[in-house]
Amino acid sequence: MVSLDNYKGREQSYVKHVLLEQYLEALIHKTASAYQHVVYVDGFAGPWQSSSEQFDDTSFGIALKALRRAKGSWKAGGRDVKMSAILVEKMPAAFQNLETLPPKFPDLGVKPLKGDFLSLIPAILSYIPKDAFAFFLLDPKGWRIPLRKIQPLLARPNSEVMFNFMF
Repeated sequence: MVSLDNYKGREQSYVKHVLLEQYLEALIHKTASAYQHVVYVDGFAGPWQSSSEQFDDTSFGIALKALRRAKGSWKAGGRDVKMSAILVEKMPAAFQNLETLPPKFPDLGVKPLKGDFLSLIPAILSYIPKDAFAFFLLDPKGWRIPLRKIQPLLARPNSEVMFNFMF
């Protein structure tokens, strides 16, 4: 559960993370009833200002825990749904943190990608199986994403794209 105590001076991130936690948890549980594979993609993963070594106050940390909970719920009901995440970051220091995640989440397929999100869109799409449901979170620092460049994400069937505009 997201705690306001971890968000001193960045309360707007708290609001975003509460929304993400509640929405994503419900979405993953629902989509896993129809899809054998659910993929979370964070186009600007960071982490930027995490106050936890477990990244509990980051979008990807919240998403990974939601994927894990949904996977466990479905498995307890006799259905084994594959859950994975693609985490994109271009800043070297932040990317180093992302590289520590795969061993911490061995039950999920966590794939950190280093580079510019827009340039990596073809690679990202190639990692997502055609029959999987994909959820894309686009939360850049500043808003400078040409919509034409993300058209392949918007056109992908069985997908949802969430944009975060924060001022």
